[in-house]
Amino acid sequence: MYGTGVALNQLKQQGQRNTLLTVEVKGRLQSILRLSGRYIAGRADIDLNALLDNLRTLGDELDDLYSEELLSAHEHLRSVFRIRVALLIVASFIERYRELIEPSEVGVSVLAH
Repeated sequence: MYGTGVALNQLKQQGQRNTLLTVEVKGRLQSILRLSGRYIAGRADIDLNALLDNLRTLGDELDDLYSEELLSAHEHLRSVFRIRVALLIVASFIERYRELIEPSEVGVSVLAH
């Protein structure tokens, strides 16, 4: 769980500072952060399959950006790499522990206990 928190924090920090990301990509990243946090917190209103698809799609787009921008400033490319790794960590965590995260009958995820 700690690693997922670190990954979410990296997504937030790197996404805000990276000049290679468009405003649209930054907005999508913030949305994924918010939805991931809500899902991990046990909110029942999150479509898990859509969230996982969004995590993977954005990660693939970042891979493409990384390939296209190899001649760009090195620090920004490292930031894109960190975002990509963080997206993979969050997606893996959610997939692995989805049964523990889903809300129980009382509305709080099993993981919260």
